[in-house]
Amino acid sequence: MAVLPSTKSLFAVTWRTHAARILLLLFATILLTALLPNPFGDEYAELREGAVAPRDVDAPYDFEILKDPDQLAQERYDARHAIPSVVEFNDSLTKRLHQQFVVMTTRFESELHQLSVSSQASHDSVVRSIVETFFAEYRFYIPRETTEWLVDKYINDSHAVSDAFSRWRNLDATLLTQGILRLRTDVLDSVVMAKEANSTKRRNIDTFVAENDLQETLLAKLREEEPSEEMIRAAYALLRPMLAVNWTYNADETDRLRDAAASNVPSAKGIVLKGERIIDRGKRIDEKQMDVLHSLQAKQSDMLATHGFWGGLLPRSGIALATFLILTTWLTILLVLRPHRIRRWGDLLLAVLLLVLPLLLLSVGILPANWSYLYFPAGAVAMSIAILFDVEIALIGVGLLAGLAGVLGDGRLSLVLYTMLAGAASVAIIGRVSTRGHLFRATPILIVVSTLLVVARAANELMWSIDTTQDLIAGVIIAAATPLLVFGIVFLAEKIFKISTDLTYLELADFNRPILRKLAFEAPGTFHHSILVGALAEAGARAIGANPVLARCAAYYHDIGKLESRDFFIENQSDIVNPHENIQPEQSAEILRNHVVQGVAMAKQLRLPEEIVAAIPEHHGTMIMSFFHNRAMQERGKVDERSFRYRGPRPRTKETALLMLADGCEAISRTLKEAGKDELRAAISVIVRERLNDGQLDHAPLSFIEIRRIETAFATVLDGILHKRVTYPTVPAPKELR
Repeated sequence: MAVLPSTKSLFAVTWRTHAARILLLLFATILLTALLPNPFGDEYAELREGAVAPRDVDAPYDFEILKDPDQLAQERYDARHAIPSVVEFNDSLTKRLHQQFVVMTTRFESELHQLSVSSQASHDSVVRSIVETFFAEYRFYIPRETTEWLVDKYINDSHAVSDAFSRWRNLDATLLTQGILRLRTDVLDSVVMAKEANSTKRRNIDTFVAENDLQETLLAKLREEEPSEEMIRAAYALLRPMLAVNWTYNADETDRLRDAAASNVPSAKGIVLKGERIIDRGKRIDEKQMDVLHSLQAKQSDMLATHGFWGGLLPRSGIALATFLILTTWLTILLVLRPHRIRRWGDLLLAVLLLVLPLLLLSVGILPANWSYLYFPAGAVAMSIAILFDVEIALIGVGLLAGLAGVLGDGRLSLVLYTMLAGAASVAIIGRVSTRGHLFRATPILIVVSTLLVVARAANELMWSIDTTQDLIAGVIIAAATPLLVFGIVFLAEKIFKISTDLTYLELADFNRPILRKLAFEAPGTFHHSILVGALAEAGARAIGANPVLARCAAYYHDIGKLESRDFFIENQSDIVNPHENIQPEQSAEILRNHVVQGVAMAKQLRLPEEIVAAIPEHHGTMIMSFFHNRAMQERGKVDERSFRYRGPRPRTKETALLMLADGCEAISRTLKEAGKDELRAAISVIVRERLNDGQLDHAPLSFIEIRRIETAFATVLDGILHKRVTYPTVPAPKELR
């Protein structure tokens, strides 16, 4: 007995599989519902300063009177700038620098105590040893002249040098304790908050040693304490590298304190209690009363917001649910009925945008501005869906669009009727587009639909008003603009989402395109073959409900790769010797395979649609080149069959499967000596059975019923092309031409 999955596991599988689609639907739903006019807070919209109050207004609950936004902003600005900048003491750096200086100077004295000046050579070696030792151990470079001077000074007066080292240690500690600060004029004031260990106190900026003034401050201290310029230079050389910035500006803490100060500024300047009279009926509304009223409206908005997600969505929960369900239905229909049209993320996004964008125009632009509902471009949306997807999907989309328009338009019946009638009529009148001019057929039908709706509404209300006239004008305007809107929508969809439509295929099927003209002049046999294959593929597509425009267009380009080696193909060998007679069968097979590779490369270079590019290799699939395979077996016996097969892939759509069958049927029709209907039927059946038995149609979405319809359509077309003609009696030529 099968075990049903738990709700939790079912939800997990559904979420993992369709997470992107669900998120897209949720986003579209929230976008549509969030932009609807607020259902609350509009009861005071008609009250204006200076007007006479039409009714009494009492406070429905306690609320604060808010300050003027400019006043509040100024007070918060002042509060922020009343907080001084925060600077932070780096205790570990200070201790490390001072300790290192003490260790270095102590080591220096130790080296001097061991000094031996028995000769000039030993004196130089000691100086060099001190310089190298300090650099190696402390990464501290003591200038040689400073070291030599200290060595000489120590030899002459060791106590003076020892006392100097002691003073320098004290001076180092004094300066580091005083604090060295990098000034930032853009953030630091005359007073700062000095944060040290666990204490924070205000401190004047002048009590620090500025980093830019450190050199002058150090030299000034040394001049006060040192007896000679030589001693000052030696002290500076040792002290300056060991002094660094140990107070830094703490931007995060400064911003935190200033933000806290700004947030502590009260936003209200008073309070109104529940039941308190705000405006008296019949009295003129003044500025103060309007401030109170605006505060009440702000309070209402805050009350909705404080309830979180449901606080903002609950008033629209029904609208949101209906919107989500309709959009979900739309995507489900597309994924079930037209899975081949929803293969990429961009296809999914386009399908949603085709409904969401016009509805945004309706809910954000048309309805709030109190424009006529006839400005809603229902016909343009329906025609765009028909072109970008197909007619059946467009009709379904029209119904869902009408439902969404009714939901977002507060259930306006006239809007729903117009959306359904205008959309369905537009799709029905254009059918499958065969030229761009067909789009203009929708204009008169849209004018008729809108006019009938307006007249019916006026008759129902037994009056003709200025609004009725404006509705008529709106209907004419949108009907005239519909073809242009469709042009724009389809053009943007083609460019942004890389989608090919029937309009694209119609343009590509123009024989004046350079590649087709080149094929006609340089490989006329291939060109004629492509035209016949196109006729067969188009007839087969119409018989099974596939896209006939795509099938015909793909047929025109399926053999463009033969241009590179046209003489190797039988249809182009009317007056030349077959070059395959002079090469090995494997070479012949490779040449035939290469026309597929070259065709794909040429198609990509021409930036043909993906469907056309895919048709080039798929129309051969992985079929075997039986003529050259048999020839190889006759010459050498057993051979590798894979060397004589195309590399595929096999057909994956109805159109490419039709192209494969049409290509084979057109080729075999040339070999028939007797081209009657029975012979054609038999030959077509042979081709189809060969492809089926070889597994070439395993990946194509064709049923056996559709295959039989294809065979019938092919037989009808080929019979029309190959029918016998009447034999006319011979007419003798005139004497003057004999």
